[in-house]
Amino acid sequence: MLLGQAVRGQPGMWRGPISAVHMVKYSDQRRLDPIKIVKSLAFQIAIRVGSAARYVLSLDPKRVAALADVEQAFALLLRPVLVAIKEPIFLLFDALDEGDPPEQYDAEFHGSVKACGNLVLSLVIKHLAAQLPDHVRFIFTARPDAVGGDVQNVLRRTFPGVRFLEPRQLRKSASASGAPEDPNKVLLIDTVVNECGLRGDAKVMADLEAERAKLGGAEDIRLLFKVYSAVFEKGTPRSASDSDKRMRQDLLSVLMDAQEPLPHAMLQQMGLGPALQQLP
Repeated sequence: MLLGQAVRGQPGMWRGPISAVHMVKYSDQRRLDPIKIVKSLAFQIAIRVGSAARYVLSLDPKRVAALADVEQAFALLLRPVLVAIKEPIFLLFDALDEGDPPEQYDAEFHGSVKACGNLVLSLVIKHLAAQLPDHVRFIFTARPDAVGGDVQNVLRRTFPGVRFLEPRQLRKSASASGAPEDPNKVLLIDTVVNECGLRGDAKVMADLEAERAKLGGAEDIRLLFKVYSAVFEKGTPRSASDSDKRMRQDLLSVLMDAQEPLPHAMLQQMGLGPALQQLP
C-alpha cells in the first residue's frame, strides 16, 4: 500500500503519497453508508495535511452533522480538500464485493444485478471518479464475483486503463520449487488453517482434503466455508449442551442481522452474554 510518512515535529503534516482507506464490511451498515464514507475519507486526509485540517475545522459542526445528501456531503467535505492538494493521492477501498446486496452473496443467485445496489461502488462511480482531478488515484480490492461477476467491466468503463492484479501477483510464491501458484487458490484458507490451529488436527485436515477432492482439487469459497465450520466445531467444548449450542447459534444470528457492532450490555440483556465465551 502506498503510504506517506508524517513529518516529525509538524503535527498533521504528511510527506509522500497521501492515502485514505475505507474497509467495506457487509455486516456493518456504517461502512456501507456513503455519507459516513465521505466523512471518514475527509477526516483521514485532514489528519495528514495541515491545509485540509484547517478547512475541515472551519466548517460548522452542526452543518456537517446534519448532512443527509451524498452530493452535498461530497461537495462540502471531500471535493474541496482533494482538489486543493496537488500531490498524488491514493484512496484505497478494500472489499468492494461486500457492498453488494445480501441476496447476491448466495452462490445460487442467478437474478439480475440491482442497479446501484452496491452503494459504495455507486459513490465511487458517480462522485469520486467523475468529479475528482487526475492526481487522485484509486486502489480497489474485490472478489471477482462482485456485482454479479461484472465488477471488472464496471471498473474498466469507469477507469480506462485500469490494471487488474491477482493476490498471487502481490506476494512471493510459497512454493519451495518456485512453481506458479494456482490462480484460483483462496489465500484466506491457509491463513485460517494456520492461525486457528487446524493444521495439527489430523482428522480436520483429512476432512478438508476429502472436501477438496469433491471439488475436483480446486480451492473455492465452498472450501473456505468448510474451514470456518471446522473452526467452530473444534472450538465447541465436548461438554456443551444442546441449549448452549442453540444459544451460540442465536448469538451468531443476532450479530449477523444487526449489521453493526452491538454493546456487550445489550447482548447480556438479550440473554446471550454467556454464549460469547463459546465463540472460537
